[in-house]
Amino acid sequence: MSIRNLIILSQLNPPAQRSRVLFRERIHRLLKRSLNYPVTFVEAGTGYGKSTAILSFLTRSSHPVYWFSISGSDRDPRLFLAKLFTAVNQHGESIGDEALRLLDMPDATPQEALIAFINALAKNTKDETLFILDDFHRIQDVEEIVGYVDWLIENLPPELHLILSTRYDPDFPNTNKWRVKGSLLEISKDDLVFNLDETMELFESQYSLTLSRADVIELLNKTEGWAIGLQMVWQSLQRNPGLSIRQVLEEGRRSRTALFDYLADEVLSGLGGETQKFLIQTSILSKLDNSTCDFLLNIENSDRILRQLHNSGLFIEELRPGVYRYHQIFREFLMNRLQRNPAITQELHRKIASYFQAHEYWEEALYHLLMAHDYEQVNRILQNIGQKMIQDGRQESVNYWIHEIPEDVRQEFPYVIYLLGEVNRFLGNFEQALENYHTAERRFRQEENKTGVSLALRGQGQVFLDTIRPINADQYLQDALDLLNPIEMKDEVADLLVLTAENQLNLGHPESAESLLSQARELRPALDMETDFIKARVFLRTGRLQQGIDLLLAHEPGKPKTPPARPQRFHRESSLLLSLFYAIQGEAALAERYARQGIEMGQLLQSTFVQSVSYMRLGHALMLQSQHPFNNDGFDRAVHYFKESIEKIDITRIHVEPLWGMCRAMGYNGNIAEAEELASESLSIAKKAGDEWISILIQLSLGAGAVLAGEYDLAQQALTTAEAASLEVKDPFTLCVARMWLALKAWQQGFENTAFGYLEKMLPLITGHGYEFLLDKETLLGLKDRERIIPLLLAAYKNNIGKPFLQGLLEGKGLDLGAFHPGYSLWVRTFGEFRVWRGPHKLEPNDWKREKARQLFQLLVSHRDKWLHRDQIIHILWADSSVDNASNYLKVILSTLNQIVEPDRTKGEPSFFVERRQDGYRINPNACVILDTDLFIQNIENGTPSALKNALNLYQGRYFEDSNIQEWLMVEDQYFHQQFLLAADKLISQYIQEQAFNAALEVTHQVLAIDKLWEPAYRFQMEVFHGLSRHSMVQKVFRQCQIVFREELNSSLSAETVDLYEALKP
Repeated sequence: MSIRNLIILSQLNPPAQRSRVLFRERIHRLLKRSLNYPVTFVEAGTGYGKSTAILSFLTRSSHPVYWFSISGSDRDPRLFLAKLFTAVNQHGESIGDEALRLLDMPDATPQEALIAFINALAKNTKDETLFILDDFHRIQDVEEIVGYVDWLIENLPPELHLILSTRYDPDFPNTNKWRVKGSLLEISKDDLVFNLDETMELFESQYSLTLSRADVIELLNKTEGWAIGLQMVWQSLQRNPGLSIRQVLEEGRRSRTALFDYLADEVLSGLGGETQKFLIQTSILSKLDNSTCDFLLNIENSDRILRQLHNSGLFIEELRPGVYRYHQIFREFLMNRLQRNPAITQELHRKIASYFQAHEYWEEALYHLLMAHDYEQVNRILQNIGQKMIQDGRQESVNYWIHEIPEDVRQEFPYVIYLLGEVNRFLGNFEQALENYHTAERRFRQEENKTGVSLALRGQGQVFLDTIRPINADQYLQDALDLLNPIEMKDEVADLLVLTAENQLNLGHPESAESLLSQARELRPALDMETDFIKARVFLRTGRLQQGIDLLLAHEPGKPKTPPARPQRFHRESSLLLSLFYAIQGEAALAERYARQGIEMGQLLQSTFVQSVSYMRLGHALMLQSQHPFNNDGFDRAVHYFKESIEKIDITRIHVEPLWGMCRAMGYNGNIAEAEELASESLSIAKKAGDEWISILIQLSLGAGAVLAGEYDLAQQALTTAEAASLEVKDPFTLCVARMWLALKAWQQGFENTAFGYLEKMLPLITGHGYEFLLDKETLLGLKDRERIIPLLLAAYKNNIGKPFLQGLLEGKGLDLGAFHPGYSLWVRTFGEFRVWRGPHKLEPNDWKREKARQLFQLLVSHRDKWLHRDQIIHILWADSSVDNASNYLKVILSTLNQIVEPDRTKGEPSFFVERRQDGYRINPNACVILDTDLFIQNIENGTPSALKNALNLYQGRYFEDSNIQEWLMVEDQYFHQQFLLAADKLISQYIQEQAFNAALEVTHQVLAIDKLWEPAYRFQMEVFHGLSRHSMVQKVFRQCQIVFREELNSSLSAETVDLYEALKP
């Protein structure tokens, strides 16, 4: 059923203004200011005239208006959006049509619909326009909806102004930011209460009663300017013309609500019996129209009664012609009167529920059936619509209805208990879900309901599928299948075959999985897109990596801003799978991007499960980015996220991957003992769960770490185990990785022919499956240094192994096929203290032997994109020596440098890292020499907060600050320092915008530790402390800034800094 069928159009037009409403110039001026703000909050309790004030303003405004009167049934996020989009179509326009179309599409997300909506508004809103969300308090505790509206406000076209009417202060994520930026107008109860002059005018001009000043003062003392209280006093005086204000007020009690109840009782008693009956019995309706009221009361004149009530000035407002509603406080009063007769109340609810059922208005029908305690009928409706609503992401609505059924009664309805299991499963409450499924299964068995038993068994199997415990899931899914007839129940059997296929994949049987998917398609050719996420996992576990990426990208919605209209997919979220695919391929930036999207999706879905998996995937990405030795920041953050993932969710099976991630981190960083302990723990969990594939990944990472550390016995055991298991589960990728590391291990041990044997088995897998990236870059399961395997590949080429492929690969890297290669990269830190790493080995100061060798390397590195002539080098390094002496010095120093960076090069072989051409020298452009400046600029160009933070951490000080050659590099130094400050400015600004004040403060300290004269840092600190309400620190920072600039520069501060301080100081 289309979501559009649930839209009640009367909610989407401004109600007609009641009679006897005073136009208040003061309130009009206040609301007119809303045209200068993107968003306005009108916040006051019931009866303060919020809607009346807005309507009064609109009647005197010529601006276009969109209106949405929010009701309790709009708590469902998709229904809310459908009505929001439809609201802009109420003037014969079609602005919301595209958004509505997307919202109805099963494979589109609310984010896509919202983007279409805001784009349509931007295109069609030419004049200043108002959009009213009335009674926003009814849904402002629903986080998804608050997220939608927050995003909407953040992206409003400049001509569109949103007014929210609410009883409580809305808690949007960006409220404080809007206040600070001056984007928010707030109108409160204190603004809306009637003052003395307005009260006198109200009674005189609208109620035709002239009150003395003393009467008005007493009236205001009692009512505190409460609009509905003043109206009730008038109603009482109208029906009792002999009473004075004092007498009316004395009859009331102390509280305003008690006063209203007393006055409403007085008003009701003055009406005829039929009118009283009409008011009391129709109070069960949230909306009043002719057909529903006639049906409810078995009358034919509801339209006349409704018009009379509206014209009489009672508390009933017209939403659109023929559709009305009672003021909330008046409705509550009437409902209290009705509930004095419970039998009649229940019968009325039951009767109107049948009306809504006949029209398929399920929300209203369920509400009234619950109020009538007709739980049998509630069960029937939930059997028809419950599962579909959960699949549409409306599990919160289903959860609410189920919990409105008393727990003891709920036990009589096994399908309702099964649905509750589904709700809890999708909310990540797995243990509670299992309890619900067990209860439902027992009750279904008592009823001898095989289909129901199959449902309950399937639910239990899905819990173990979602948490990747295939041994546990296997029997439940098989038992569920055995209970169904594939001829009579094709769709149900197809669904179970898909689930069983995924479980077979988890058990390490990919061929069986694909066979089961084929059987499912025979029963139901049009399998839904959820099957594609299982297919992607088949590709992942069978080494078809690019196919998996292509399939997932077709379903990837992009950066999420709003919750999708579906339940969570647990570990099957496309962003989580893409992050792992890209980490395996060595695409660290993409792996991080999708992991962070997963975190956002987990937050939007309120899923700790999705967030936990996102953290482990982010850990993998950060480990790939921290392959450099310049600092431990990436390594430390990766381990932090692995541990955070474990702490986030208490499901032991889910801990396997972060434990594997830490095993890989420790092993690749030389801590083999700890890596072995982590591998043992994670392998034990994986074995109990029956997941052979994840066990292979653990063995590969342990084996790789052991190869890097020279622990060859441990490496042999882990890698041969992984090789055998890869053959068993038929994964050519993990098989290829195992053989690569076995080849490298044998090569390092000096077993050349053994290495060639593994290489001959590995190369066809690379060329046949597109795994060339294993030899081109650092990857999650592959090389820590891509250069490490080059000597083996060169030797294999010379021995006619894989010659055409290796020739193309090596020549593509610009390598001389007959020349020496050292088998490692050089890592060079130029910011702060100069450091060089020869592969994993850090060169200490004594390793340089001669300071001039170190300076020569610095000079070549700083000019690595061009040839340096001998005379240039001599002029910089030996300016005071004769040309002949300097030339001899250069030869000696160059020889020393080559010995330092290439200690294993055979005498007579040309050097690899430093090239010479006649009198010119340079760093070999085909050598892997990685500078911190390269990574620094790459991260700045990336521009994400994480990348900017990486860039700042790489900047350990000024460019070559401890070198004698710095004076020749002043332009470069200034450039890099400027880039550092610009990156810091951008990152701090982003943190402050997100109200991440402590993170912003940390960056300012980091910058000032390097450059204490960067004045913006002090301004940022003042902004941060102001945002944290630490006003004394604002002054302290300002004083500190003054001292630094006076002592260092003998200078005063800029006008910008002084002006900011004057604006912020307490």
